[in-house]
Amino acid sequence: MSIEKYYYSWKEFDEDIDFISRKFRKANIKPKLIIGIARGGLIPAVALSHILEVPFKSTTWQDRDGGIKENIFIPDNSLVVDDINDTGLTFNGVCSGFNTMFETVALWQRKNSKFNVDLYARSCDNEWIVFPWENDKE
Repeated sequence: MSIEKYYYSWKEFDEDIDFISRKFRKANIKPKLIIGIARGGLIPAVALSHILEVPFKSTTWQDRDGGIKENIFIPDNSLVVDDINDTGLTFNGVCSGFNTMFETVALWQRKNSKFNVDLYARSCDNEWIVFPWENDKE
């Protein structure tokens, strides 16, 4: 049995980045730093960094693809961004152990994740999300 795939488009990406940035502007919140989680979180984090005019920093935390886990400090009023909050392992790993106040954002939130991000644009169940920057030859 194959997993159902959802092909997320650049148009949807642009709409979702606009949705997320409007939420911050409407609440009059301007993060001091945007932290993108490599790999998939870098693209939405850079887009938000440009739109919100906030500095950007990357970090690598990969449970599935290589097991790379960088130590990072998340300052107060930061925004931690990934493309999808899937199982919650990545956000739990990156965000645990801090006494600082920061927000988490994902383009997609899986409904059964063990972590709930503060803001997301879309939710999904079990389908595999294929992002426009990924190489999927089907």
